[in-house]
Amino acid sequence: QAEDGIRARSPSRGLGDVYKRQLYEEGNLDAAIKQWEKALRVAPQNADAHYHKGLALEARGDVEQAITQYREATRLKPTEVSFYVQLARAYEIAEDNVAALTTYQDALILKPSSAHLHNRVGHLFAAEGKLKAAADSWRQTILHQPDYAFAYVSLANVLDETGEKVEALSLFKKALSLDPRGPFAKEVRQKITRLQTPSS
Repeated sequence: QAEDGIRARSPSRGLGDVYKRQLYEEGNLDAAIKQWEKALRVAPQNADAHYHKGLALEARGDVEQAITQYREATRLKPTEVSFYVQLARAYEIAEDNVAALTTYQDALILKPSSAHLHNRVGHLFAAEGKLKAAADSWRQTILHQPDYAFAYVSLANVLDETGEKVEALSLFKKALSLDPRGPFAKEVRQKITRLQTPSS
């Protein structure tokens, strides 16, 4: 299931499709893949079938094959945001950050208000050392989801690293106020203490 409410729609509600998805959900991946392949022999232009086959392949560990299916799904249904999201995630698993970044940006064209997508783009920019671009992405994340505590932490970390200590301190405090018991709380408190120390 995708984050931020981005999920693939399955317009076909026939019993056959329900059975295929049930096989996937039960972990019967080989059987699910065979069923989706059978469906694709009948309707090779079925974007949802390509997508669901990709899900099963990815779950089985065949990420490269899954990427092929997700790419075909996006080609056949270029307005389905969730297909791009899943493709981008698969690229991340395959450690192809450039392709992942491009694909998330394609998804953002379709859904520019998605905080989740801006957040993922920020992390990918940061991984490439593009800190200004990462900061811009996290500012967009916060703009579209003002209570996204972890985005404040991510942005604050970048600003702390680039020497913008005053704003970083303010953002760390905001993150802590939003989620004082979050997994990052202890580290954030330590950073606040450091930034408030005159010698920092």
